[in-house]
Amino acid sequence: MIDVNVAFGPYPFRDLPDGEPHTLVQTLRQAGITQAWTCSLEALLHRNLGAVNARLAKSCREISPDFCLPCGAINPAAPGWRTDLQRCVSDHGMSVIRLFPSYHGYDFQAPEFAELLQRAQQLGLVVQIVWRIEDERTEHPLIKPTPLTSGALLERVREFPAVKLMLLNSSRDVPAAALEPLLQAGRVTCDLANLEGVGGIERWLTRHPTDRLVFGSYAPVFVHAAATAKLQESELPQPL
Repeated sequence: MIDVNVAFGPYPFRDLPDGEPHTLVQTLRQAGITQAWTCSLEALLHRNLGAVNARLAKSCREISPDFCLPCGAINPAAPGWRTDLQRCVSDHGMSVIRLFPSYHGYDFQAPEFAELLQRAQQLGLVVQIVWRIEDERTEHPLIKPTPLTSGALLERVREFPAVKLMLLNSSRDVPAAALEPLLQAGRVTCDLANLEGVGGIERWLTRHPTDRLVFGSYAPVFVHAAATAKLQESELPQPL
């Protein structure tokens, strides 16, 4: 089982259970995870993402290169992002990049975001968009995330329909009616990290295709066991 939403590194706002990478990997293995798509939590606030990505790639190699798939963090609103993207591919062999638009201060209408999607489409990269970091009620008072709108993203998906786009932590913010045209317009998938409620996965699958939902735990920010419990308490088709 692949977990597409995992992170290493220090979280800037509080200590996390399983916050140490080796401990987190042990927890994931015990839960039956066979590969973890991993980005760095340093990417939230650090300005030098090239160095962040290099440290992440090194950690993944040292811990378990077969288990930890490093996902490079890119900020298209920052100078030098094109170089960061090139290094993710050429220096670190990364096939997945992770974006934090709400924290990095840009929206989907930014021309740099469109250029990034175009480059990702050409390179065959998976682009992960982290829709939210925390519940707005627990955000640090100095943090003002940029609001994201699914309508603006839909325009970009229609412009670059071949991009492999993955929405992380989006279930609370993108309702079913807004998600449906996104799934129809391109190669868009969603993770289940904040898909809440009894039978949440089951309800999601009654409205959307099975192959558009992927397993993502958002560990260690979320307790990993919460994600596996969602699989157990929903009536799911076989195989999922």
